[in-house]
Amino acid sequence: MVHSALMPSPSSVPAWIGALGGLGIGSLIATLLSLWQHHRGWVNDSKKAEYRELLDALYETVKAVSENRPNLSTMNSGPINDAVQKLARIFEDRIFITDSLRKSSAYQDWQDMKKLIYYDPELQSLTPTELRYSTNNLFQREDKLRKKILGLAKKDFKWFGG
Repeated sequence: MVHSALMPSPSSVPAWIGALGGLGIGSLIATLLSLWQHHRGWVNDSKKAEYRELLDALYETVKAVSENRPNLSTMNSGPINDAVQKLARIFEDRIFITDSLRKSSAYQDWQDMKKLIYYDPELQSLTPTELRYSTNNLFQREDKLRKKILGLAKKDFKWFGG
């Protein structure tokens, strides 16, 4: 027979159930918070990587264009097309930052930059002045787009302190 001192009294059973339930709920909440924090960290790391890749590709594209099309008489070449296609793909397939890019008009700025890159001098009368190619116009558009993307990144990470 079990000694009665080791057995809880019938009136203390609800207290034990309440204490165990409280521990279980507390443990569940702690686990869920930990998982949420881990998920947020993963999302932030993914966003940072996407922004970095986008900014690097923007730089590489402008570099390829300026080196391979130094003036209006030089037509587009393979390195330009390759760089533009890579940057276009990066703009299109971002998982975490696509909505921010589109809402901010960064995507539209990129589309306009593509028009500038592929500007054909023979169509000058049909092309708005701001979309006519010059290295100065190209660099100004790159600067504007880069600043916009950096602003989005800073805004995206401000809440998270990153």
